[in-house]
Amino acid sequence: MSKKRCLFTEKLKAEYGFLKSENESKVACTSCKGVFSIESRGRADIERHLQSSKHKDAMKGTQQAFISEFFKKQNVANDDLQCIAKEMTFAYHCAKHHLSFNASDCCSKLIKKFYDKKFSAGKTKLEALLVGVIGPHIFSEVLKELEIAHFITILIDTSNRKDVKILPIMVRYFSFKSGVKTKLLQINSIPGETSDIILEYVSTAIQKYSLSEKVVALSADNTNTNFGGVSRQGQKNVYRKLETKLGRSIVGIGCSAHVIHNTVQAAADSLPVDLELISVKIYKFFYIYTVRNTN
Repeated sequence: MSKKRCLFTEKLKAEYGFLKSENESKVACTSCKGVFSIESRGRADIERHLQSSKHKDAMKGTQQAFISEFFKKQNVANDDLQCIAKEMTFAYHCAKHHLSFNASDCCSKLIKKFYDKKFSAGKTKLEALLVGVIGPHIFSEVLKELEIAHFITILIDTSNRKDVKILPIMVRYFSFKSGVKTKLLQINSIPGETSDIILEYVSTAIQKYSLSEKVVALSADNTNTNFGGVSRQGQKNVYRKLETKLGRSIVGIGCSAHVIHNTVQAAADSLPVDLELISVKIYKFFYIYTVRNTN
């Protein structure tokens, strides 16, 4: 008598959903596109096909994961929290010491290799941490301090980079916890350097951060555009127009760097020794003697 013939039953169809029936004893695999017979051994033929290299290679490319698996879970392990803290600290360190993203990318790979395999702070991730997390957090803290501060000085100075004119706005205020602070409020490029353009840019920032009632002084270069020159004459400069915009008088302060330079220069002129002569002698004492330079 002939051996019993195995068929692709409904039970096998439900168990192996990726198999499609060609006929009663021949099936097609939708994963690897293979066709084989189960006539001799039935389920054993299916299991043998699953262990074949062709099917396994095909399954490597078709295996899919839920998108939720690529995101951090709400219940984060303590080790993961420590790793996140390390990455944030490293990002803050790079920003504080003005390290380039390329250098930090190399350094983070060394940290990962030598100390923590979970550590990851390449230049792309580092930029995301600084721009998306650390920067907004620090700026929110500055805004909180500005809400408490009563008197604020606006500092401006245009910086030209070829055809691009950049105007940062700094704020100086007193904090009860830390004393006098100077922070960057805003920095953008402007289309020109006329008094009207600068006034519009500065007044927009003042209104945006609700500082109109707190501004008491303006610090900038003693140019005609900012103050009408050293004599502070005229009404078409930023200083006078800002006073009109605020509806009250404010203090006009020249460039802080120039003020310090002039102060040091005046103090040096009143000393009983010639500082220039002393500086030249010190330079001549060291500049050609290797032993003196190393010591």
